[in-house]
Amino acid sequence: MEAKEMAAIRQGLEPLGITAVMPPLAEDRQQGARVAAVKPGGVAEAAGLRPGDLIESFNGQRVAHAVALVGLVNRTKPSASYPMTVVSGGRRQTLMVTGLVPLPPEELGRLPIG
Repeated sequence: MEAKEMAAIRQGLEPLGITAVMPPLAEDRQQGARVAAVKPGGVAEAAGLRPGDLIESFNGQRVAHAVALVGLVNRTKPSASYPMTVVSGGRRQTLMVTGLVPLPPEELGRLPIG
């Protein structure tokens, strides 16, 4: 994965307030997006997401990798809440994410991913 693509994924996940493990760990390939860091005070932290968690689905849609998560996060509405299924500490749980402010469509369209 190129540095430019990794930077685009980081930018695309800013609304959620996380950084994903990039490139993905071998055991995570096509299984989800592994959280590397959670922004203090961000929506992910408020939802209970922690570093090391594996995001398997967002708003009922499977998340195979971080690029897929970028697309799902940025198709949200700021006033809505979204379920996110994560594996944390070996336990699967559903967290509710509220307060996402997606990237503007023109900015998302310029990201060199997907």
